[in-house]
Amino acid sequence: MRFGPRYAAALTVDAIGAGLLRPFLVVYGLSVLHLPAAATGLALSAGLLAGLVAVPLTGRWIDAGTHPFRSRVLPVVATLLIRVAGVGVLLAAHGVPAFSVASLLLGIGNQVWPPAHAALVATLTAPEPADAPSPRPAPCATPASARAR
Repeated sequence: MRFGPRYAAALTVDAIGAGLLRPFLVVYGLSVLHLPAAATGLALSAGLLAGLVAVPLTGRWIDAGTHPFRSRVLPVVATLLIRVAGVGVLLAAHGVPAFSVASLLLGIGNQVWPPAHAALVATLTAPEPADAPSPRPAPCATPASARAR
């Protein structure tokens, strides 16, 4: 499978969007929802910390799968669904609790996406599954001097 310029452009758009999300969430919480600055900051910090906790758990989920492709696809799909749920909750938010839930979902989704996506891409581009055992080395030919003995 070959990834071309469209794939690179899609990754660039995603990276820019994920990078700009946090500053815009601050502005959204303060200006649109009229939340206190402390509550907005705590909610966003909690989302980032939850995302940091979720990354190793996702890595274990990816590595524990028995089917190489399916165990890589499901975390990516789950990550995208978590991000969509976070945006949905954010759009319906009218206070600190809903904004906090949206921040948690978006924090988890945005932190877990890169490792889950990288594992899927590695599986798609590898000639064999990444978890497959390495082939045994070919046996060495017996040297002529050893045979003569």
